[in-house]
Amino acid sequence: PAHAHALTERGELAREVPRLPSPAITDDLFRAITRHLATLPTSQAHARDIGRIWAGQLLVDRPPAVDAMSEVIDVLGTSGFSPRRDADPSVVRLHGCPVYDTAREHPEIVCTMHEGMIQETFDRSEAAGRRVQLVPFAQPDFCVVKVTGDDCAEEGSGSSAT
Repeated sequence: PAHAHALTERGELAREVPRLPSPAITDDLFRAITRHLATLPTSQAHARDIGRIWAGQLLVDRPPAVDAMSEVIDVLGTSGFSPRRDADPSVVRLHGCPVYDTAREHPEIVCTMHEGMIQETFDRSEAAGRRVQLVPFAQPDFCVVKVTGDDCAEEGSGSSAT
C-alpha cells in the first residue's frame, strides 16, 4: 500500500497510510462486481441481499426518524439519490444515482441492490409491512420508487426532500 512518513510532535518518524475518502469503493470496482454478479444464475437474489446488507450498514447509529418514509428519504438523500416526494405520497422520485453509468449498463443488478436497500430500511422501521418497487429510469431524468401497504399514503405527506 501507498504510504508516507511524517514527524510526530515529539520528533519521531511515523508512517502514515493515506485514507481514501468515503466511499472507498471506486466506480471501476463497483462496475466489475456488478458485471460478475450479472453472470450468476441467481444474480438478482444476490443483488437484493447486498442491498439489504448495505441498508444495515447505513442505519447503524442513526437517530430515529419521524416516520418510516422520512427515514427512507433521508437514507436515499445521504446516499446520493436526490430523492423527491411525488404528488402521490406513496411515490418517491430519485433524481440522482451514485452509480448511474453502471445502473444503465446493468439495471437488473444495480437497481435491485437499491430496491433491496430501500426495502430493508422499511423492514427495520415500524413499517415492515410495506413493499417497495423500484422502477428504473421511469422517466429520462429519474427513477421511481413505489411503496405499497400499511397506509403509506398518509405518512409523511407533509414532508418533502429536495
